[in-house]
Amino acid sequence: MSETPQASPPPASTNPARPVWTWVVWLFAAIGLLAAIAILWLMAVLFGWRLDQRQQAVVAKAGEERLFKVDDVAPLSGTNLVVIRIGLLEGGGKISSGYGQELRNVLLLDSRTGVSRRLLADNTQEISNLRFLPGGDDVERLAFAVRERKTDDHKPEVPPRYIVFQLTQPDHRDKGSSLMVSPVAAGSPVAILQGIDRIDHFDMVDATHASLIIRKRGQLHFIVVDLEARRVTEDHPIDIG
Repeated sequence: MSETPQASPPPASTNPARPVWTWVVWLFAAIGLLAAIAILWLMAVLFGWRLDQRQQAVVAKAGEERLFKVDDVAPLSGTNLVVIRIGLLEGGGKISSGYGQELRNVLLLDSRTGVSRRLLADNTQEISNLRFLPGGDDVERLAFAVRERKTDDHKPEVPPRYIVFQLTQPDHRDKGSSLMVSPVAAGSPVAILQGIDRIDHFDMVDATHASLIIRKRGQLHFIVVDLEARRVTEDHPIDIG
């Protein structure tokens, strides 16, 4: 009598079950990849938005070869005016940074009516050391706030009355700058001092006068300016030995 052959055992599996920790590693790797893709997408969106903003900020005046850009738009404290700073866009589309020598004009726009006034007639000269100054009783109000050591949040909103700045002709830098004074409300700026190199210090003396320390042709000067009359009332060289 023949024997019944016994069934052979099934062959061992060549793909053993993976440990659980390997699936955890793959899961975290997938999450990391998705996060990296999301970050790259977000950067692309933000970069494209900033590029659009930069391109939209460039403005050109009809008849002028040079392009100009909007450097900054900010409300003027204590007034209904908005200050729009216009900077120069260098050749080749390069946008210069900062205000300094690249600030070419300032627009004062009434936020209620939309009417604007240009500080300068054109954009051919450079503005620096731009300051908006109070006048009249507002100077004493601001001085009292400083004496009482009030924080910025509690200082009174003092509406500026005067605009003071340096004006330079780019093609004649060797001749220095002019010190300009203009009322905020209306009127054109007036050059009250010419041939200055820079302004080192500025302070309000009283309701209508300001004192400055300037450099003029390589020498320090102390001057006092009558902002209302728009003229220099004192000019003393400072001896530095």
